[in-house]
Amino acid sequence: MNHQPHEIARLDISQAGERCKMLLGDLNGDGRLEMILVQEM
Repeated sequence: MNHQPHEIARLDISQAGERCKMLLGDLNGDGRLEMILVQEM
């Protein structure tokens, strides 16, 4: 089985500042994907 990445959407987070990061993952252990945006100061 050959798994290849597929782009499903694009999000422009450039207006949030230069040090903004977007993180994806299961943050609370419920098995669902969550998205968090972090701005470093």
